[in-house]
Amino acid sequence: MSSLQRQLFLLAIAVLVTACGSTASPSPPGSTSASQPAIGSPGTLPEATPTIAAGGSLVPSSAPVPVPSASGKASPTPAPVAWSKPIVVPGMEGCREPVAAIDDRGGHHLAATCFVGEASEIRYSTSPDGRTWSTTAFHPPTDLLDQDPELAVDGDTLYLAFTRDAPTDGDCGPPGVDLGVLYRTRTLGSGEWSDTIPLGSKGDGLLSFRVRGGVLHATVTSVDRQQTWYERRSGAKLDRVRIEDAQGSVALRVGDDGKPRIAYEGANGIGFGTISDGKAVGSTIPGSQHGFGPILVLGPGNDAFVAWNNYGSSGFGCDVETGADTGSYFATNAGGTWSTVRFTKTVGARALTLDPATGDALALVTGEGGHDPSSGDVGLTLYRITAGGNRTR
Repeated sequence: MSSLQRQLFLLAIAVLVTACGSTASPSPPGSTSASQPAIGSPGTLPEATPTIAAGGSLVPSSAPVPVPSASGKASPTPAPVAWSKPIVVPGMEGCREPVAAIDDRGGHHLAATCFVGEASEIRYSTSPDGRTWSTTAFHPPTDLLDQDPELAVDGDTLYLAFTRDAPTDGDCGPPGVDLGVLYRTRTLGSGEWSDTIPLGSKGDGLLSFRVRGGVLHATVTSVDRQQTWYERRSGAKLDRVRIEDAQGSVALRVGDDGKPRIAYEGANGIGFGTISDGKAVGSTIPGSQHGFGPILVLGPGNDAFVAWNNYGSSGFGCDVETGADTGSYFATNAGGTWSTVRFTKTVGARALTLDPATGDALALVTGEGGHDPSSGDVGLTLYRITAGGNRTR
């Protein structure tokens, strides 16, 4: 399986598992180019067009498009990819919030929040080939809820992190119960899962999780979502850094240099930054005002690629009146300066990955039929955001 095929698998399987769940999730404890024109306010952002061209234009995945060769002539359109028949992952009924990973041996790994009545637990499924699956359910202690799973592969070790919560009618939870972020590990192959291990402080809710060289990286939030931290655990040592401007979800990636990068909901838009010398240092991405739900990937040289949603100046909530800036946005700092584009007026950016062969970004958007699921016209669209003309090296 090629690198791009693996990445597309992660996009597809996450959506398929999500579609299988129908039970509403309880609120988590923490519920986070140089050649392009200068960016102004969100209302003046360039609109993407459905053609492949330089300058950040986009192509819906519904039709293949010939790509010009070095000689200037269009190369033959490749044969379409042959998709397998849908595979139902056994034991994942009633599950939401799926995450996926593929290890260096080609093993497939899934985890999700799953529901039994009003209780929630973490289930883990694995497959050597993506066809035959075995599923393990991790039952939390009585009256507790496990949710917000994250998977990470580091060498021969697989990590499964999650939030443990105690639902209460007030501010008083069961006495003596340690709530917060926990994780398990197992050695790939035939290794057994470890017991749960606390990651940070009591009351944390997990936002994102990565492991590099045995070092654990996570972003967590407080129960009231008023405070957000980056955490780094190396052995028994835990470093904890407040992300002062974060006001919602936080996406996390670890660069080739071992330094964490974060994209987060901030007071003035989507912030991007690093953790350096015990401080979170970041700035707002141009054209990201009112943005929420950031997704982050890193390219070669630790270039950042970020996607997010925007309901416009009206904000977002239960009763949303969409504004002129409503849509899904994409930005990159490849080339040294931020370049931002709204690539669809639909709010629904859910996944982002890179094509290693071309450097193009692939963004998966849900709800392309509109904001009202009852319309019956809500689906999935995969956009290709071309790198041509946006990057200078």
